[in-house]
Amino acid sequence: MAKKNRGKISKYSSRSVTKTHLYTKGRQYSIDGVEYIGEYYLQDEQAYTGPQPLKLEENLNKRDFDIINNSNKIILDPKSATVGIPLIKYYSDQNNYIYDKYSKYALQHDYTNPKQITYKPKDSAYEVGEDTRYFIQKVGNPDNFVIEIDNYQWERLGSISGIDDGLYTSTSVLWKLVGTYSYIAEHNESVLRRAQKQVPNILYAIRSFTEYAKITAF
Repeated sequence: MAKKNRGKISKYSSRSVTKTHLYTKGRQYSIDGVEYIGEYYLQDEQAYTGPQPLKLEENLNKRDFDIINNSNKIILDPKSATVGIPLIKYYSDQNNYIYDKYSKYALQHDYTNPKQITYKPKDSAYEVGEDTRYFIQKVGNPDNFVIEIDNYQWERLGSISGIDDGLYTSTSVLWKLVGTYSYIAEHNESVLRRAQKQVPNILYAIRSFTEYAKITAF
C-alpha cells in the first residue's frame, strides 16, 4: 500500500501553487482563536482546513462541518469537510487574539449566505412544551424579509464560516408549543413583539401565534 504523500505540491491554476495533505498537531493554527488540530493545505501561503481544495463546482453552497470543541481545541473530521475554513495563527493568549481581531490586523472573514429553513418542531420539543426559534433580517432596508435559520447557523453568526452579523440583525424567541390556546397565543405574541426591536419584520415570518401548537384547552 502506497504511503500518503504529505506536503505534495500541485498546481490548481497558473497563478497559484497549493501544498496539500499537511497535518497540524496543534499550537500552529486556530479558528476564531480556538486551537485547530487536523489536516490542512496551503494556497498562496494561506492555510485552510481539509487535505486539499475541491473543484469550484464542488464548493458551491457547501459549508457543512462536523466540528467538535474538545477542551478548547477544534478537531475537524476531514471526511466530513467539504470546503476549507481559513485558518489563522494560533494564540496561546486569548487577549492577544482579541486585540489582533479588532486592530489594524483584523481577520479576514469568509462569510456564508443564510439558508432559510422550514421550522418543524421535534418530538423532544413537544415533550418540554417549548422550543427556541432563530430569525435574522438584513439591515439597511426596513422592507427586507425575515429569514428563519437553524441552531447550526445561529451558533456560527459572526464567525469566519458563519453569517455576517454586521449585515444581518438577529434574535431568538422561546416558542410555546403545548398549553391552552390563550396561554400559547399570549406568550408567543409577547415574545415576538419584544423581538421586533432586533428584527422589525418578524411578525411577517409567522402565520399565527399558535402555529405548530398542541392545544390542551381553549
